[in-house]
Amino acid sequence: MFAAVSARRDHLHWLGYYGVDYHSHLATGYGGMATIGDEIITRIHSLQNSQFKTEFAKDLHLFDGAGNFIIGTISNQAQPISINPINRKLGIFVICINGFVNNAESLAVELINSGDGFDYDEIDGQKIVNQAKLVGRLISKKPNFIDGINFAFEKVRGSVSILIMNSHGIYAARAKHGQTSLTIGRKEINWVISSETNAFPNLSIEPVRMLKPGEIIMMHETGFEVLQAGCSGSCQFCPFYWVYTGSPASEYYNLSAESYRESMGELEVRKDFEAGFVPYAVSGVADSGTSYAHGYSNGSFDTGSPVRHIRPLIKYTPGWSRSYTPEKQIDRDRVALHKQIPIRDIMQKFQNKDIVLTEDSIVRGTQLMQLLDRLNRIVRNTWSLAPANIHVRVGCPVLGWHCPYLGTTKSREEMASRKAIARLNSISVKSVTDDMLRPYLEYDSPLYRKLLELIAHDLGAASVMFPTLDEMIHITGLPRKDLCTYCWTGEGV
Repeated sequence: MFAAVSARRDHLHWLGYYGVDYHSHLATGYGGMATIGDEIITRIHSLQNSQFKTEFAKDLHLFDGAGNFIIGTISNQAQPISINPINRKLGIFVICINGFVNNAESLAVELINSGDGFDYDEIDGQKIVNQAKLVGRLISKKPNFIDGINFAFEKVRGSVSILIMNSHGIYAARAKHGQTSLTIGRKEINWVISSETNAFPNLSIEPVRMLKPGEIIMMHETGFEVLQAGCSGSCQFCPFYWVYTGSPASEYYNLSAESYRESMGELEVRKDFEAGFVPYAVSGVADSGTSYAHGYSNGSFDTGSPVRHIRPLIKYTPGWSRSYTPEKQIDRDRVALHKQIPIRDIMQKFQNKDIVLTEDSIVRGTQLMQLLDRLNRIVRNTWSLAPANIHVRVGCPVLGWHCPYLGTTKSREEMASRKAIARLNSISVKSVTDDMLRPYLEYDSPLYRKLLELIAHDLGAASVMFPTLDEMIHITGLPRKDLCTYCWTGEGV
């Protein structure tokens, strides 16, 4: 999400346009912008077959000089949304959210049954709960926005950060437990707030500070004021923003995603060398694994045995963006077959050699498994070459639980770890309980080593290595209490 306010209306639309566009890595469903002046102007476009810049270039004249406030987002659901409030005292407002409402359907039914009402979106003949609209309706039950936001925080199972725009300014609220981020910035007489900071350097925006978990501010033409102080206790920021979700250029708690990924690569090469394993070269699964590979190579120079950084895989950028992850598994599998392009004359150099392949994470494992299988078939059958021995190094610990806060993973049963344990014990994936899983996650135990052997076998890799939870936390620079570790421990707020 991105929002900007200014005492002058001219050129504010450009700031909003580029500020929102810098969030394109987060989703490919819809892009939307809204402004308010003499009237509310909202435009939402599907981005499934186009880019935000392309779709909104034709709409920019509508926003030019139209208001002192602008908000926008790129999301998997259509937003920002205008809300006709249940409590008329609030007046019409525009809302967008970042996060996930785990109990969206039950909350929508609750609104309907209470007589407050809720209108579903209809997509391809199916009724869909627009989560921004849902949160907006919950907020609108209360007499003021502070009470409404806190009411929504209490009702939502999951996590949402919120931007609200009305004729007085823009309200910004970071998620109650801080799983996502919002950062205030300033550009001359303009004030902005953004989920990501990667737009700041090129837009000449100076970072001011992050909002605290649960903090609510209001931005207006002359600055911002704190309406509700943030939580003084522990935060639960999602480390996956460093691992994969965030732009490499975005900073969270003064650590960029790029710095985290390179530092993790350096840690992994040290561990490999300490174990006596020295690969011929390292490469990243483009693009998300490239930073880890760069760190792996850089870290090897300290050992006296440099490992070259190669690029035998190139992402097919025009066809599939980094964030393009269709809902259906069959569509994800089809995309995985075309998203990476192997390069013959580079692969030719690495026949029968040990190559490290870095990846940000292994959730289901299906895309990486298909990539390695396809790569080996191309190398053997199409190019008549001997394949390399591929050793996978992962940017975060073994995942065992689905995310209930941001919806990044949908079910436990899809986890590569649980599927491997199910096969080892000849049971169904649904029968793998938390108590059965946890001993396999005890680092360097016999069961842990067996789990890694199974995952490597499933992937078609020579070996696989994950960092420990403590190693990941150490690189972030935050105390454990300030990070959400649910995906790795099954424990959260």
